[in-house]
Amino acid sequence: MKKLFFPIISIFLITHGFCGNSGKIAFEETRFDFGKVFIKQKVSHVFVFSNIGANPLEITKIEAPCGCTSTLLSKKIINAGEKGKLEVTLNTGTIPMTLVRRVYVHTSDPEASVVKLIVKANVQGK
Repeated sequence: MKKLFFPIISIFLITHGFCGNSGKIAFEETRFDFGKVFIKQKVSHVFVFSNIGANPLEITKIEAPCGCTSTLLSKKIINAGEKGKLEVTLNTGTIPMTLVRRVYVHTSDPEASVVKLIVKANVQGK
């Protein structure tokens, strides 16, 4: 058993990025409040993120579960030290209400494989 311990630990550390071999995502913010907006309006916000890791970071998937939310990603591969942008657009609909919507950013960062972004709006009638 002792003979297997060190090889197994070594393999684990290498495959899980112990040596800093992966990209690492860092968002400037993960929440944005549009405040008061009107019905039948589209409002957008750009979330800025950086790759603070040693190697390229890949954005593997963007999920916006609600049909009233759309996204536009600047690029899928972000090299070390570079920034990327994710524009999130919210369609306020036709009913006054408080909207809270989530967007899930799937990445190659082993420590942040999914990052949750939140946008909020207080939808008012005209």
